[in-house]
Amino acid sequence: EICACLVGSEMCIRDRSYELIIRIFQFIRLFKYSIMRKLILFFLFVFSVTVGFAQSFSGDKLFISVDGGKGVLFGKSNLSPFGVNYRGEYNGGLTCNVKTLYRIDKFWVAGLKFNLSGTSANYTLDDETNVADNVELWYLGPQLGFKIPITERTLISCVLGAGYLHYRDEGRSNSEFKCTSGALAGNMDFLVEYKLTDHLAVNGGFSVLSGDFKKIEMTADEKKETLRPNKLDRLYMRRLDFQLGLVFCY
Repeated sequence: EICACLVGSEMCIRDRSYELIIRIFQFIRLFKYSIMRKLILFFLFVFSVTVGFAQSFSGDKLFISVDGGKGVLFGKSNLSPFGVNYRGEYNGGLTCNVKTLYRIDKFWVAGLKFNLSGTSANYTLDDETNVADNVELWYLGPQLGFKIPITERTLISCVLGAGYLHYRDEGRSNSEFKCTSGALAGNMDFLVEYKLTDHLAVNGGFSVLSGDFKKIEMTADEKKETLRPNKLDRLYMRRLDFQLGLVFCY
């Protein structure tokens, strides 16, 4: 009888333990399916959509874009070789870009950018000398950035770069003159691209270009001299370009 009671008590304890364990697992299972499962499914859905879009663009390895637009000078920009007093005479001019980017993985791209821009001005110096000149700038620099799909046909492209910016100014005052200079410059491009076909897309956005020129090589009356303006009178480029163009995808 005593043995039977002990066996019965042991079975009751064991059954209660099993019941507690089962309830714990049921609670965990219920919690998992009610909250965790929804979270996991949500993140899996977002991840699968992102990967799906990325794979739809991943077939394109090479991007060649040609675009143009209008530039706006801002900040302490000065394109006049005669000093800061005449920097307001210039506008940003028209710009043209050719950019080649290669996809190095799902999102990252690397390549090269060439930018050409020009502007002109007519103004009078403090000594009543009239000046008419044409300024041309070109920029060449390696690029690194990313392309992120936001829909099946639309992606955001953002690249940064650093390279060489060349300044050339030809004009006439009392005589004809020519000024040249070069500087280290940097750029940032932010564009939205929309694919029209498998190999053609249109883009639109803005680009920022910045560079400082510390010296100027000036030729006037067949005499060449090197000018080193003070910090205030230096040539500065701070330009915001608004641009539209085409992208060829391969």
